[in-house]
Amino acid sequence: MPQTFTSIDSILEYEIQKAAGGDAYATGRDAYATGRDAYATGGDAYATGRKRGTLGIIVNRVGTDLEAALLAKSQGLVDLKIVGERKSIEQMLTFSGYSPQEVEIHDAVTPKDQVRILLDWISSRAIDVLSTGDLNQLQLYHLLANPYHGSTLEEGMSRACLISYPGYPKLLAIVGPTGQQQPSFDALVIHTKNSVHLAYGLGIPKPKIALLSAIDAVTFEDLHTYNCRCLVAMSKNQQISGVELDGPMNLDTAIAPRSIKRAVLESAVTGQADVLIVDSHQTRSVLALTLEYFRDADLARIILGGRVPLTLFPHINQEKSILGS
Repeated sequence: MPQTFTSIDSILEYEIQKAAGGDAYATGRDAYATGRDAYATGGDAYATGRKRGTLGIIVNRVGTDLEAALLAKSQGLVDLKIVGERKSIEQMLTFSGYSPQEVEIHDAVTPKDQVRILLDWISSRAIDVLSTGDLNQLQLYHLLANPYHGSTLEEGMSRACLISYPGYPKLLAIVGPTGQQQPSFDALVIHTKNSVHLAYGLGIPKPKIALLSAIDAVTFEDLHTYNCRCLVAMSKNQQISGVELDGPMNLDTAIAPRSIKRAVLESAVTGQADVLIVDSHQTRSVLALTLEYFRDADLARIILGGRVPLTLFPHINQEKSILGS
């Protein structure tokens, strides 16, 4: 049985123990290269033989991503591979209090050479996760575009926030678009499939996924509610398997235990969702930050759906969120 995580703390504790030699059965959870599923981002924990995952990053200047990566390395959570001008990187490491010998540095000055090295690492599985670092949007597209589906990068990817907060007994994921994409049924399908693989990677064998909406009913005015019911029908027809899926569902119905007693329709998801699927990045961002600031939630941020998961470090100094990501 895979390890099941109930909070950001449990993930960090597990990874630190694993780095110390407690468990090296699998550090990567990406199924993208199996060819079985066009959207696989993190589901079947293949054995890599490494005690911890490896983070790849391009560094051309001192920034929050480099500081976050070094913090994760100092805690034993990752091995670190840096691409950039060697002399500059060594100076940055020394300035940050690290010895250049502690980090694997690959000397490359031009953006073309830097991206080529990262692409080689991704293709050969030399890294398990990528940090944005000093990559621009075009470089990210080139690196992450998944060859196993024909969608554009934006259409095939999802942004996820993993959240643990007092009062909710398990880890909660909020998954939705990466940017300003228009809501659509196809996008909802992709976010759901990416969520399933994320849940598998977190040790949840049959995730409970709520398709979040303002209300629990289908209405003429809101196309999103229709899309939710169509997706639920797909799940009942086993077109999306291995998941408990329901919606449209408002936030209270999805995560409040009291909803179980008063819900009009019986559902395995009601009051105990593992994943909330949202149809806009504004909803995801506002909801996640609200829980963080008003409920003292711990957050980790990642992007799913590419050839390798992309970690998003927060731009403010929150150690647990940095390590969780």
